[in-house]
Amino acid sequence: MVSQNRPHRFARALLLASGALLVWAAAVAITGGFRIEWGSIRISSRNASRIFLIAALPATLAWRLAYRDRLERWLRSNAAWLQAAALLTAVVLTVGTLTVDVLYGSRTAAASDASGYVSQSALWAWRAPKIDQQFAATLPWPGASDSLTPLGYRIGPDGSMVPTYAPGVPWLMALGRAVTACGPYLVGPICGALLVLFTFQLGRPLIGAGPAVVAAALVACSPVVVFMAMLPMADVPAATFWIGALAVAVGGSPARTIGAGLLTAVAILIRPNLVPLAVFPWLMVMVRADTWRDRITRTALFAAASLPGALAVAWVNATLYGSPLTSGYGDIGPGFRLAHAAANIRLYPAWWLESQGPFAFFFVVILWHWIRRRSIKPEVLVLAGFGLSVGLLYLFYLPFDAWWYLRFVVPAVPVAFLLCADAVALTAGSTATVRFVALSAFTMVTAAHATRFIDTRDLLDIGTGERRYLEPALHIAATTPPDAVILSMQHSGSVRYYTGRLILRWDALDPAWLDRAVAFLRGRGIATYLLVEDWEEERVRTRFSGQATLGDLSRGPIATARAGHVRLYSLQPGQGQPAVELPITPDRVCHDISPDFRAPRAILKLQ
Repeated sequence: MVSQNRPHRFARALLLASGALLVWAAAVAITGGFRIEWGSIRISSRNASRIFLIAALPATLAWRLAYRDRLERWLRSNAAWLQAAALLTAVVLTVGTLTVDVLYGSRTAAASDASGYVSQSALWAWRAPKIDQQFAATLPWPGASDSLTPLGYRIGPDGSMVPTYAPGVPWLMALGRAVTACGPYLVGPICGALLVLFTFQLGRPLIGAGPAVVAAALVACSPVVVFMAMLPMADVPAATFWIGALAVAVGGSPARTIGAGLLTAVAILIRPNLVPLAVFPWLMVMVRADTWRDRITRTALFAAASLPGALAVAWVNATLYGSPLTSGYGDIGPGFRLAHAAANIRLYPAWWLESQGPFAFFFVVILWHWIRRRSIKPEVLVLAGFGLSVGLLYLFYLPFDAWWYLRFVVPAVPVAFLLCADAVALTAGSTATVRFVALSAFTMVTAAHATRFIDTRDLLDIGTGERRYLEPALHIAATTPPDAVILSMQHSGSVRYYTGRLILRWDALDPAWLDRAVAFLRGRGIATYLLVEDWEEERVRTRFSGQATLGDLSRGPIATARAGHVRLYSLQPGQGQPAVELPITPDRVCHDISPDFRAPRAILKLQ
């Protein structure tokens, strides 16, 4: 009796130790950890994910010593309750994802993509996606119209300034804008939360509720998903509607077929270049069709629901760019080359390994199970085909140099984790306890790597970081004449959005024309300023080397932001003045578009 109780007592002690470690890990995660120095002795604890992993070891040993059979009986007798618990967990993950993304996400029309999407949403809300730029034809420098166009826009065939980006996300943002000025910035967080829920809904009927909730949890803490959901961009919304279409398509009833088609239509509006993926929601509704009549009916319903998305894209393209087959990006053919494949085959797996860890490659094990079992659900094959196709669509695309360009393949992230979880469950075998432990261990290890990556890269600081585009814009709006012209590139979209000032892109201005352009504007009574980031300034000096206007920079900036990394120079004659250091804005206020965005006041002096 004593010998039987001894393992149980030891197992309880291990569980208590594991519980204490979990409390410690939670405290470190909430507080950020601590560091104690006592003479030459230093004690610190800042890595919560490592403590979580350590806590798993005594818990696993306790299970092996005394609780394996008991847990097996409990898992089998409470299968229905566990199904409900999995759904509840998915809902909690969804709400948690939404909360984190809203609290830490960007509320700034920053740089190129964010300012382009957010400002375009205002144009569609005004039902005026084109901005007249005919006045630029009277300006003396070459390519004047292009040089007055901020990032995120281009000149259309009729000379108007038109948005670059596809209309899907701006239309969603326009719906949010009708409710609140923060509406455009809620699209990403809402879509990020729905992506988690759709992942669970897609996996539950295909691989089971347990593996599905594991995949949903890993999507919720995936660095690329977290990062892109906090930005007003198209990557996560596109993934959400594609995964939603696949999830709704499972089963293939008429209502599900129509729903899958509608979600596919929105996905096409968001990323028209991914239109080939529409075949996979269609295949998902077709795999259980038994008769030709059923197949024809489902195909007709899916086409009727999804085709309006493609037609809407064609209409927008024809309206803005002159042809249904021309996008805002112009000719993207040069961006695709066979030679790019070698670099992308190296880069994308390396980024996945860096951000998700080695166990995130466990989906390849599913191939071994398929070969061994020779029995595969057709829906799972459709799922795998979808994920593979997402990768192939970008295999030959222009290589980039940062991990977050995984954003292009975000639609494949839920698929990868669903296949990972399925592979873990199949490898664990038929014993419920072993599956539970294997899935739990896989989740903790993979999630720990992802959360540590998020922490070390300060991804949750993105909202504060993006406000460096807002701070100089608000200063310009408050201190410069309403008809001023701002030379800028990186900040051109945000300056036009928040201030309504006419911008002059230094990177699009002819290198020989800086002095003459500034003199021309000055002759029209227009004050000019230069707004650059520190890395831009050297490029400005190189591009316009030898021109007298660069001498104005020697007086120093009149305002700086973010410890001098953002600089505002006056290009007016006069003495230098001490620079004003713009404070970091801690508030979460959403500043709306300037009423002068469509018609900056400087135009009145240029016509």
